[in-house]
Amino acid sequence: MEQRKINYGELIEKYRFLIGGFLTLLLFVSIGVLVYKENFKKQDTEKKVEALENRISDLENRIDQSTKINTTTTVVQAENQATAPAVAGTSSQSSPTITGKVNINTATAAELDTLPGVGPATAQKIISYRQSSGGFKKIEDIMKVSGIKQATFNKLKDKITVN
Repeated sequence: MEQRKINYGELIEKYRFLIGGFLTLLLFVSIGVLVYKENFKKQDTEKKVEALENRISDLENRIDQSTKINTTTTVVQAENQATAPAVAGTSSQSSPTITGKVNINTATAAELDTLPGVGPATAQKIISYRQSSGGFKKIEDIMKVSGIKQATFNKLKDKITVN
């Protein structure tokens, strides 16, 4: 029996278009897999960031509620003292109360902190956003601030203004 030697050069020359097509297909499939993985990772990361932002917002709300309970107690005590009859030798001072809407374009951090769903960190984010963007044009623009979503806006919309 005679053994034939395989001439790889001839095989490559004969099937070069087929080999080239296969390699090109392999390249495109590899790129597609990499792009898919990258998009999947990006979406996963975006979901994690959003979940963390929601958790931060919830924690700020809890802190805010705790602060408001303490503030409310202090205001009620101050109002009770202001309405109590004056004792000789003492003065009766009324505590300032906040009435009306809070202007998110001019409010201080302390004023923003009085709003529902806004804690000290969120108040600072609002101030930073308004300084970098030149102010809020409409109250809905507050949702552009990180951590303020539709639910928080719904709590705020009747208590804020931009005028």
